[in-house]
Amino acid sequence: MRKLYPLIFSFLAFLMIQIDAKAQICTYELPLGLATDTIYLDSIPVGIKNTYYEQAISFRLPKTTDPVAATNPDIPPGIPIDELEVLSLNNLPVGLNWETDQATYFPNTNPDGCMLLTGTPLVTGTFTIDVTVEATIAIIKQTTSFQIYMTIEPPVSNTEGFSIVNATACGELEASFVNQVPSTGQEGYSYSWDFGNGLNSTDENPPSQVYTEAGVYPIQYEAIIDTVGYILAQVTVQSASCDDLAIPFITDGSPELYINILNQNGTTIYTSDFQEDVAPPLAFNLDILMDEGNYTIEVFDEDSGLGFADDECGVINFNRETSGSITNGDLTLEFLILHPVDTIQSTDSVVVYPNAIPSEILVDGETTFCAGDSTILFANTNDQIQWYRDSLKLEGVTSNDLLVTETGNYWIESINENGCVAISEAVAISWIDLPQAPVFINTNNQLDLIDTVVLPENYSLQWYFDNTPLEEGITSSWCAQESGEYTLEVIDLETTCTSSFSINIAINPAFDCTLSTSHISAINGKIFPNPFRNELTIEGISTNYQYQLFDVNGRLVQSQENIKGTTAISTTHLNKGIYFIKIIADGNNYIEKLIK
Repeated sequence: MRKLYPLIFSFLAFLMIQIDAKAQICTYELPLGLATDTIYLDSIPVGIKNTYYEQAISFRLPKTTDPVAATNPDIPPGIPIDELEVLSLNNLPVGLNWETDQATYFPNTNPDGCMLLTGTPLVTGTFTIDVTVEATIAIIKQTTSFQIYMTIEPPVSNTEGFSIVNATACGELEASFVNQVPSTGQEGYSYSWDFGNGLNSTDENPPSQVYTEAGVYPIQYEAIIDTVGYILAQVTVQSASCDDLAIPFITDGSPELYINILNQNGTTIYTSDFQEDVAPPLAFNLDILMDEGNYTIEVFDEDSGLGFADDECGVINFNRETSGSITNGDLTLEFLILHPVDTIQSTDSVVVYPNAIPSEILVDGETTFCAGDSTILFANTNDQIQWYRDSLKLEGVTSNDLLVTETGNYWIESINENGCVAISEAVAISWIDLPQAPVFINTNNQLDLIDTVVLPENYSLQWYFDNTPLEEGITSSWCAQESGEYTLEVIDLETTCTSSFSINIAINPAFDCTLSTSHISAINGKIFPNPFRNELTIEGISTNYQYQLFDVNGRLVQSQENIKGTTAISTTHLNKGIYFIKIIADGNNYIEKLIK
């Protein structure tokens, strides 16, 4: 039978985690439809280093050996299991504690239970946890150990160690850095910055950096947080010379070990519970913050229950720099002293993009042209562009060529592939005012330029009939021989700008336009006053005559026929400006310029 029990208990062992007997510390939740005589254990959720952990692990214990025998033919079925008790849990992640909802389980009456894991794990890794279980079948107690596993993962931070204000720019930038792991005045923080430009800093809040060359500058950041200190996390008794008397079916003679820890002053700061009938190696999970100086650990075998004094198994001195095993006589202890230091490393980059190259503006034509003409500007660049006139953005004008019909300063905003902007030199476009239109009037088929004073200082004239230039038509008068459209063009010889005036002429066969046109003084006539306001007076003409009054654009604004002698002309309805009056007498034309 003694050979059979370890097989049974080793199979049952993976069901249990630790038990320290405290009622209602957790509640269990089991799957619906779970068999009453079965083996079930919740999985142990993953923990995160430096993050508080609290999980209830539910389980159901077998009432008999039937569930065990179903998977292990060496185990006889049908044997009831009276009691189960977890004696110890070794190699639990440092910082975690355990307790169960009952000290001892009686599977036949209540096979269900739960275990609570609590604390803040201080180390990462996958831990093989040794569980020591004592089972009672009939009057026989059997102790055995098994292994379960738990994983503690590193913490994952959703924030970087620092951020950059103004991390990208064109040509040149000044970047500042925000430390997102501030010390808030607490000791134990240290920092290291590498700005990628050959400069470094150990300041918590470093100075801004100026980057004047295009390129990518990697920023390296490290924060070391050493605020926890040294923690005595675990002491394992690897070997000890003290044993108890072996009693068949009751105890195998393993000692009931416990430890005392004394500080530098010899004061006891910790005493463990004793572990019943557990042979070394035996681990004691601790959480003791250590100062500088020497500590003492005493190992005892608890014998008071038998009426004897506790046996001292040995004494070992250690300090917070101790690591590994220390032996004193037959006593060997292994120390796990943690010095938790968090290191946060972050990287980012400052990027300075090359500035865009200002575009050159090419001109197809002249930058100064006659009003009404145009020129074409070209952007000599492959970058994206936007045209402007003076301070006005020309919306939607982004092609490389631009037809210009207005005066102004034209320039280009170039945008390269990195979004950098460059401004071109402005090209000034201006135009020359056209000469005043050469207005002429028709008097009995005779076409006469009304006023030469408004013409440019240096000019030439050209007559056209139905858009065909008339030979020798370079004078201010022209005798119309055919009905049609007549045009007079004036050319400013200084600027080459032109303007023209056109009217349709219907030939009057009753008149011969070969007769000359002269001033009214040729027939002893006078027109006054000049300049005039509200009235004009014609006098001194001895024959019948008629007058026609034209505005500066050649429009007939007033006329009268069959006049003899002096006549007064009311002009109150006329606007201020230049006018021309034509007197027709004895088949001749006489023209005078008037100003109101």
